[in-house]
Amino acid sequence: MPRLANKVAIVTGAAHGIGRAIAERFASLGAHTILADLDANVGEQVAAQLRSTNLRATFVKCDVSNVADVNRVITAALAPAGRLDVVVNNAAYITDWHNILDASPDEWDRCYTVTLLGANHFIKAALPHMLPHRAGSIINVSSVQGLVAARSSPAYTAIKHALVGLTRNVAYDFGHTNSATEIPSNAATRCWLLRLGAVPPGFSHCCTAPRLTPTASANCCSLIPRFRRPSRISRWLLMAEDYCWRSIEVQSLIGVLAGESSAHR
Repeated sequence: MPRLANKVAIVTGAAHGIGRAIAERFASLGAHTILADLDANVGEQVAAQLRSTNLRATFVKCDVSNVADVNRVITAALAPAGRLDVVVNNAAYITDWHNILDASPDEWDRCYTVTLLGANHFIKAALPHMLPHRAGSIINVSSVQGLVAARSSPAYTAIKHALVGLTRNVAYDFGHTNSATEIPSNAATRCWLLRLGAVPPGFSHCCTAPRLTPTASANCCSLIPRFRRPSRISRWLLMAEDYCWRSIEVQSLIGVLAGESSAHR
């Protein structure tokens, strides 16, 4: 049986890049995958391509900063079987490369409403459908810049730090069933645990990201020495979907991405 058979997963920002790779991998492993994105043309194409290979995929146009749009995605996810197993908050507003003197109020506002408030909306909408079953995974796609500082990205760095903080807070409030005494030894029965985590995927080539200047590229590589393909990054989301957090363990994940640890491979 496929690893994610009979599960229902929502992936935001699923039309391009990392989000698309996550959605494709989840669908290939048996999940009914709901692709949410503002780009309806590409999003519909991706979903149709998945369905053409007999995979289950549904596209829903969504502005993650709009609560009504978020609720429509949740409704679409519940339609097939009345359940919701996984939410991946991947949608983010990626700013241009410049320092705080050039960061406009609009840039700060969009970064906040899409990256942080969007994740908040999906967490709040998903939890009521997970808590009664004591089951589910909520994965927030953070960033290396959610752990350490980097040049030329003040709004993005600040908001990704905030996303890690939000994840930790929600994990403490709702991940209490994940105490060591309650984690079953049989991995097949782990589905009842509520898991919350943040994944810092490192740097990836993506058509929606601003073009890197030589200085910005050097700065990125000083944090993570290799750029990742979105398809490779999607593998770490499966690790996050399996991993049981009471609170968030982002540092160990970034070690794996940097090639400094093989503990979870």
